[in-house]
Amino acid sequence: MKRYSCVLITLAAALILPRVGRSAESPKLVPVAEYINRTEIRETVGARVSAILQAHGIQSVSAASFSATVAVPADRAAEARRLLATAIRAEKLQLSLLAAEGNRFVVVTPESVLEPQKAR
Repeated sequence: MKRYSCVLITLAAALILPRVGRSAESPKLVPVAEYINRTEIRETVGARVSAILQAHGIQSVSAASFSATVAVPADRAAEARRLLATAIRAEKLQLSLLAAEGNRFVVVTPESVLEPQKAR
């Protein structure tokens, strides 16, 4: 049941986040990662994700319920995924990467982001 809740929340975030606070000149936001929304994880993983993205000039928005979904402007999504995939490997962050597959977002491995030719 928890996995379905997580998927539904991720789906809701994928549908809602791109529209929240958008003006005509605002970029489209897409989900790139998610983590469990618990205080100790939010204070460590959430803060680290935000710091990594900010250090590279990537603005992010997080929406949370059971899990927190991190969204970034669509034109910076691939870069954000690569940065977070590197951090998952190096720092063992408890974080799932998300990528578009058709009209939905699925969890992908850091290896598939960093070495796509090997992941096939």
